Amino acid sequence: MKKTVIFNNGNIYIDNIFELEKIGSGHDGIVFRLNNLALKLLKYDIASRKDKSLMTYDKAIAFMNQLNVKRTAKPLECMFDEDGIFCGIVMNYIFDVTKSTDLSIRKDSGDFTCSELMECVYDLYDDFSSFTENRILVEDLNRGSYIYSYNYVHLCDMDKFKILNTSSSNIHDNNLNKFNFYIAKLLYFEMIKDKSLSKVDLRQLSKWVRKVSNGRNFILELEKSIVTSYDTKIGNFSESICKKILK
Repeated sequence: MKKTVIFNNGNIYIDNIFELEKIGSGHDGIVFRLNNLALKLLKYDIASRKDKSLMTYDKAIAFMNQLNVKRTAKPLECMFDEDGIFCGIVMNYIFDVTKSTDLSIRKDSGDFTCSELMECVYDLYDDFSSFTENRILVEDLNRGSYIYSYNYVHLCDMDKFKILNTSSSNIHDNNLNKFNFYIAKLLYFEMIKDKSLSKVDLRQLSKWVRKVSNGRNFILELEKSIVTSYDTKIGNFSESICKKILK
């Protein structure tokens, strides 16, 4: 396979992107690494991407120019093929410490502290606020939306986010619910890790995720529960929440 790509500024020409290190793959594209950059080569043609609400040139440009984010992997540049057709996006490369082969760097997701969790929460709250201010509707958050880097979690894969024509309370409510969901699911993944939970227990935990996602005080309550536990590991903290939910 061969695919030549050219960055939007014309300064970087890659003869064959498939010769680069492959670091990820999903239903909407393949991600390669070039030094400190992550290059996402998109799947499907332009019409199909629009139909599936995936990444388009207009969406990439809007994310590049409008968004001011702290923990979200947004497009920095666009990529084009030899015919000048938009074919991908360029982002900052975010190193995943949970997948490192270097044991001196490798870190389990549960080994981060509650202090790092709250720093992450505050940063992501600002990111989601920026989405709302720019009429961007957050969609399709899933397990692949998390990258565990040196300073804990970063949000990735904005491809299915939607840009709406007008602002409305629905955007605010949706994005607040999705923000709560993102944080709750983060804790949920820790709760179920390395456990043999029954289907009943898993349903109960999923019910908790739905409940707090639709609440308005989830982050405030989370902050209150952490106030004396900033040095506690997230794995231990999530375990305590799990026990309370399943008692």
